[in-house]
Amino acid sequence: SVHTLKRCSIAASLLFAFAGAPASAANLIQNGSFEAGWSGVTWHTYDTSYVPAANGHLAYWTIDSGDVDIINVLWDGSDPDNDRMNDASVDLNGNVAGKISQTFGTMVGAKYSVSFDIAGNYAASPTLKEMDVVVAGTSQPNAVVTNHYIFDAIGRTNTNMGWVGRSFEFVANDSLTRLSFASTIFNTNRGGMALDNVQVHLLAVPVPQTSIFVSPASI
Repeated sequence: SVHTLKRCSIAASLLFAFAGAPASAANLIQNGSFEAGWSGVTWHTYDTSYVPAANGHLAYWTIDSGDVDIINVLWDGSDPDNDRMNDASVDLNGNVAGKISQTFGTMVGAKYSVSFDIAGNYAASPTLKEMDVVVAGTSQPNAVVTNHYIFDAIGRTNTNMGWVGRSFEFVANDSLTRLSFASTIFNTNRGGMALDNVQVHLLAVPVPQTSIFVSPASI
């Protein structure tokens, strides 16, 4: 009899799948509610001379441009208890448009969620508050995410701010990632977007998988 022999050509290819993160994954943003240095002062304006520290209103945050207001008791923060005590937030327009950021460690290829609450300074124009939110690897030339947000503050008051949650996901491309919030209201002495409860959580990590491709070849 005649026997035909087959030779297997095997190629191993490295693929990636995502494995879920623990449900209790910690918030990677520090002082995301801006309450580390809470005080009874109605509000306080900070500019680029502010030096991040482990305490103070803007602990762990950097003011990249312009200035911002920390709001202590002028209006309710996004905490659901409606108690203005120990419930701070940020107005992204102090005297001019401000930009704040925080850098945190990430795993290249891992998936993360970003969430935050927004409202607006109802007491100053314009009615429509706008900001850009950018996620970028610190050593990478291009942003991973650039999102624009608008909030209508018409009819709002200090006890009815209308806080709403916003969220998105991204896949990290660097071991250090910077999250920034920048007002796009550039006229002076304007009321900006109000920001509170910033969180970043690990959703899934990349898991390498080896796939074997077999193609028969006659000899």
